[in-house]
Amino acid sequence: MDEKKIELKNHRRHVRVWRFARVVFRPILKSMFGYSGEQAPKNLKGPYIVLSNHNSNIDPIMIGTSFRQQMYFIASEQVYRWGFKSTLLKRYFEPISKIKGASDVLAITKALRKVRSGYNICLFPEGNRSFNGKTWPVLEATGKLIKVSGAGLVTYRMEGEYLAFPRWMTGKARKGKIYGRFMHYYSPEELKAMSVQEITKHISDDIQENAFEFQKKNMIRYKGKNLAEGMECAVCVCPKCHGIDVIKTSGNSVSCKNCGHLTDYSEYGFFDDNFNFKNITLWDEWQTDFYKKYIEENESIEKPLFTDSNCTLSAIKDDHSVVPVGVSKEGDITDFKFFKDRIEFSNLTIKLEDINACSIFDRDTFCFSDRTGTHYELVSDELKNFRKYTSALQILCGLN
Repeated sequence: MDEKKIELKNHRRHVRVWRFARVVFRPILKSMFGYSGEQAPKNLKGPYIVLSNHNSNIDPIMIGTSFRQQMYFIASEQVYRWGFKSTLLKRYFEPISKIKGASDVLAITKALRKVRSGYNICLFPEGNRSFNGKTWPVLEATGKLIKVSGAGLVTYRMEGEYLAFPRWMTGKARKGKIYGRFMHYYSPEELKAMSVQEITKHISDDIQENAFEFQKKNMIRYKGKNLAEGMECAVCVCPKCHGIDVIKTSGNSVSCKNCGHLTDYSEYGFFDDNFNFKNITLWDEWQTDFYKKYIEENESIEKPLFTDSNCTLSAIKDDHSVVPVGVSKEGDITDFKFFKDRIEFSNLTIKLEDINACSIFDRDTFCFSDRTGTHYELVSDELKNFRKYTSALQILCGLN
């Protein structure tokens, strides 16, 4: 059987599964997470590309229930490392794999090939779930992709989802209300008349959400247990004593290991009135400014800006295999040190100028790539804040 016939056969299977899955999952999502997804119009003309903000790992399922027409999702390469679950995903949904913390041209090429074959696709232009409740900026590269695709564009916005699925959480999702909003359909003819900058602005305006602005207007309870646990993966600098990696969480409480500065995190997503910040967005914005001053004031290249112990660094191969790198002959887990000009891990040194992309996967997996095309992942068995590395690389190297 030739390649085209195999593709068509697979696509027919994907369509059948899609039709079944969207009917099954709609009541489940409503019951479990209070999700109400606005349905896309029946007469949408494909192929089209769906773009949405991104706040949970089940966004593809939620958004998928709002579209009658089947589509393919661009997903993190990690979904191909889940053993039997990966086999099922590939057979029934065939997500387009993209490497985290890398400029993955192959993924974009595959996505465009799907569109030009007449299929719909969905992607999350932020490339990352939000840590602080605000949608990440949309890059012009996304507008350019839409422009060159020749397809239609659909924008879709998720609201209330961050408070149900804060990226840093360690337990189950909180029970509240989540809304999916069909925002706009832009025809290929409309997009052709727009500049890349205009397309990018439309996307940004349509999918932008601030979780706490939404919450001020709606004040929805998001009920659950241990609501604050894991927050140190998002914010690790104490606003009182300015210690780094001193934040600890337990139950609904957030405190500093150095000075004891304390607040609770409520079911509405807000901190106590006497805390420095009303919400995590404001704390995170302050933390970003703190990093800029901290890096500027620490001029020495011989003293690490940040150090994390008990880490494992691995290289990710094209076949999705994971190979430990930079370890001693005994294979010891060791310290990861971040300097103003380089990274050091055991016997491995990487200059910051040689890193061309970085990202965080899930809560605390630091992903980055160098100019040789090697893709790395830093992990630890302990809960860590690795966001400080992406923040520092953005400040020092301009990486997004």
